[in-house]
Amino acid sequence: MSYSAPVRTVHEKEPDQVILEEIGDLSGIEVLYQNVLVAVYERKEGMTAGGIIAPAKVFEEDQYQSKVGLVLKVGPQAFVDQPDMKYPVFFHGYAAKPGDWVVYKASNAMALLIGVRKCHLIADVYLTKMRIAHPDLVY
Repeated sequence: MSYSAPVRTVHEKEPDQVILEEIGDLSGIEVLYQNVLVAVYERKEGMTAGGIIAPAKVFEEDQYQSKVGLVLKVGPQAFVDQPDMKYPVFFHGYAAKPGDWVVYKASNAMALLIGVRKCHLIADVYLTKMRIAHPDLVY
């Protein structure tokens, strides 16, 4: 698939590969209930696909206002319709799965570190806005 984005960075390695290498083995982590574990995508300094050199300072806010993450693990009740609740929840067949890039509001998530990588634990209902093919598509 070919696409362009104004802030797409030229990557030596694909961002999902870098994240998975930094995270390592997740077998000791069990995500419960309707929660989803997401690794935060933080853009790095370097050249954009448009040839602009972007310093790290440009992307500093990604540490706090991140919008994109890579789904690492999904709880067993995540993305399951809940019609009998006081406020019913329906996903209409949507389910984010490990390896998906998702867009979300950072303030809806609980921040934590796994190894050296910033991650978020977030309820499934907050991951229903957008799924994207590559993290540089959203700024």
